[in-house]
Amino acid sequence: MKKSQGDVFQRREKILALLKHNEKTVQSLAEYFHVSPVTIRRDLLFLEKKGLIERYYGGVRLNQLTTPTHKTASSSVFPIDLFITALIPYLLPDMTIFIGASPSSFRLIQALAGLDITIVTNDYLAGTIENSRATIALTGGQREIGTNALVGNLAIHSCIKFDAQLCLLEASGVNLHEVTTETLNESYVYRTMMEHTNGPKLVYFPANRLETTGNFMINRTFLFDVFYTDTISRELITYYQKHGVQLHTLSDKRS
Repeated sequence: MKKSQGDVFQRREKILALLKHNEKTVQSLAEYFHVSPVTIRRDLLFLEKKGLIERYYGGVRLNQLTTPTHKTASSSVFPIDLFITALIPYLLPDMTIFIGASPSSFRLIQALAGLDITIVTNDYLAGTIENSRATIALTGGQREIGTNALVGNLAIHSCIKFDAQLCLLEASGVNLHEVTTETLNESYVYRTMMEHTNGPKLVYFPANRLETTGNFMINRTFLFDVFYTDTISRELITYYQKHGVQLHTLSDKRS
């Protein structure tokens, strides 16, 4: 039976987890996952291009310099209150919103829970919100270790069942070419949210993530509508806007 893209991403995540303990060979990985060596080589080529592993004659090992860091380890606090104010023009009664799990997503969901909207999220913490006026729909799925994200095929298939009018995603890295996150499983859930949004797709992130790259691409930068960050220079904003990227700083009242 043909494997889904979600299955492929999960296998690649598991390969990284296995390599944290010791080096492996292509054959041992093929036997572990019950797939062909050709399939494993394709996985390893993908991970090597991302700089996550190092292949050598006879085996493969984790590139310790680029081991993925979980999103809960953010070194900058995003000004979520200012972002919520910036969202007001986008919010309509009875609309459906996708919100991807992130360090700031729970606070964002809490703030929007008082509206007559439907919030679809893979942030499992949203299930603890009480007395919500909004309908909060959890995607379900497997909890990703070290994060507040639900991932996997169940999370992906749940997103497919909705048609949203707004998508809100916090990125771990943003540049002119791509918007990224830290894990394969997260990237596929967030891309599915984008694909099922018939309206603005907004990205928010602390300024220290601008001009950086996370491990896995969510999507190309030009496919998002507006980007919100905190304190950066007017020159940098102008630079991005000249390249067609609507980048706004939340510390600038004109944004």
